[in-house]
Amino acid sequence: MNVLKKVLLFIVLALAIAWPLQPQRAGRQDRERELKPPADTNRASALAAPAQWARGYFYNSNLSCYATVIKQTTEGGYIMAGYEYYVDMTSRAWSAFVVKLNADGIVEWQTRLENSETSYGMWPIPLDVFQAADGGYIIGGAGWGYWVIKLSASGAFQWQRHKIVWGYPECFMLTRDGGFILAGYYYDYSFWVIKLGWDGEIEWQKKYHQEGRSERARAIAQTMDGGYIIVGQTDAFSDNNKDLNVLKLDAAGGIEWQRCYSASGRDLALSVQSLPDGSFIVAGSIYYEDWTRRPDGLALKLGPDGSVIWCTAYTGSPYSVSKICQLQDGGFLLAWPTSVLRLSAYGDIVWQRAFEIGIGFEDLQPTADGGFIFAGGYHGQIAAFKTNSLGMIAGCSLIRDSGFTAFAPTLTAEVWSPTVTSLSAVSDPLSWFEPQAATISTETICLPYFELTIAAGPGGTTKPEPATHAYAGGTSVKVYALPDERHIFSYWSGDVPENKRRDNPVRIDMDDNKSIKANFARPNFQLTISAGTGGTTDPTPGVHTYAGDTVVKIEALPDASHFFTFWTGDVSDAQRAQNPTQIEMDSDKAVGANFLTRIFPPLDLRVETQENRSLFTVEHINILTWRPNSMNTGIIKYGVYELRAGNLVLLAEPAVGTETYWHRGVKEGNTYTYVVKAVGADGREGEPASVTVTVS
Repeated sequence: MNVLKKVLLFIVLALAIAWPLQPQRAGRQDRERELKPPADTNRASALAAPAQWARGYFYNSNLSCYATVIKQTTEGGYIMAGYEYYVDMTSRAWSAFVVKLNADGIVEWQTRLENSETSYGMWPIPLDVFQAADGGYIIGGAGWGYWVIKLSASGAFQWQRHKIVWGYPECFMLTRDGGFILAGYYYDYSFWVIKLGWDGEIEWQKKYHQEGRSERARAIAQTMDGGYIIVGQTDAFSDNNKDLNVLKLDAAGGIEWQRCYSASGRDLALSVQSLPDGSFIVAGSIYYEDWTRRPDGLALKLGPDGSVIWCTAYTGSPYSVSKICQLQDGGFLLAWPTSVLRLSAYGDIVWQRAFEIGIGFEDLQPTADGGFIFAGGYHGQIAAFKTNSLGMIAGCSLIRDSGFTAFAPTLTAEVWSPTVTSLSAVSDPLSWFEPQAATISTETICLPYFELTIAAGPGGTTKPEPATHAYAGGTSVKVYALPDERHIFSYWSGDVPENKRRDNPVRIDMDDNKSIKANFARPNFQLTISAGTGGTTDPTPGVHTYAGDTVVKIEALPDASHFFTFWTGDVSDAQRAQNPTQIEMDSDKAVGANFLTRIFPPLDLRVETQENRSLFTVEHINILTWRPNSMNTGIIKYGVYELRAGNLVLLAEPAVGTETYWHRGVKEGNTYTYVVKAVGADGREGEPASVTVTVS
């Protein structure tokens, strides 16, 4: 046991990091005043609207830099903090940095804070930055315990505090009493929370742990009642499942309630914000047992008692969620390192953006002008992007629309039952950071992008769809014209070179904003019209060209000795006997008009009634006579009919040359109507001649 104590003592002494011997201290009242947050940190009316920009910052070629936090300052600029390290990793000496930017992203000053104790494996990571009431800045972070640094408004180093503790902070925030609170995980992997006073001294320190589990706090927020809401993850050692857990504390660190929420068995919370109505918004990620499946993002709205108000998951990023924050309209901004979603107050996607490969953002904030500021890294440099209210930067090809989809996960909740243990610091305050002279360089990292506005006329669409699309300068965009089934592509209009107007697809080189339109036309079809012997047509027989969907009226015109019978070809059955007929030109078609020779009626049809008297009877006879019509040829006989009750009744078929018929036995006083037709060799009957007589 004595040996173990000596080993532990040796480790603690070896990791000791020096506290400033006697930093120049202001009086207690002055210190309290400079640590309290400024009275107004969001004076929108006093700030000019910043421009949209994207900039990279770096110290020198052998250092990789990454920003972890950024805040807008009272005058409209930004304060940004992060860390740097040697790219080749031959030395593990990391440094922290603080950079002050104006509203346009131009460096006003920078402070580089270096330490020499990182060979023990713990590096200084800034967790948050705040503007103090005196215009200076307070930065809190992690690195073998916690540290707090105070800089003046011009970036001069004023004082620092550092304590070694047996835990690692994951989050740091300024509390409303002017102190600070940190949360993370203790060495035994339990929830760990430290409340600091205005001077960086520990007011209380507690861990929250349930046997058989591994817990890790990832984010903390102060609640409207002065307490705290902490979120993170808890792992069951038995099955390696992870649950998203939430712990509500009072102002002294006492547990008010706690919950575990699970959507898949491997879930964690990474960000939380306390909302003005007493509810909470939590963001995290859902990991699946199938490790080939990408994690989904999660937004969880909780009531003041931890009840679930709504829960939505989002598919579209291979990374874990990094942050969520509420906006002035009640909606939210949900961020991943390479993507961001604008959500409604109920979690619906309003718009979504993705950043190009090589960009990774750790922090984001809404800005006073309604836009957003992002901070992180870009190919080893510090990166800061200032966007408009739609998450875009005019002329920047590094931001594009993303492809997220939302769904409602199945969420289960259970009570998490940790025990509370009060803790104490392990070592005395030590000095850690020393300001180092350094020069920071700035460059514009956003390539220009241009807008291509695509339109489509009636009869089709395009691929990409008709809309305004953004493309990086120099991109060659292939655009397809897609006619519908009744149209064909005709030509491109707009910003298309003359020699490419008939190309489909067409390539558009994005060297400026451009606008193009796909024009469509009905295709031309051919209508072939023919006419049989005995007539013609209007339009005349031949091949005619018509635009697609044209309705063509065709009339058959028989000559004097013929009549129209029917249409053949591409004519519907309902239209075959109609003259004129109509043809819809939706393809090449052919129609033919057919005629037959007319058989004209006999001439001078007459009827005379005679009596045939005998000794005992009187017979009445109607004698019909007619003359052949010289217009007829090929007549072989006649059909003689009597019209009875609307029907023709055949009486006789006298041969040609016999142009008479005797209808015997007619009744005196009756009226008779006779119809006579000439009959051709093909059996067709001609046009009728009729006569009526009353027997008297």
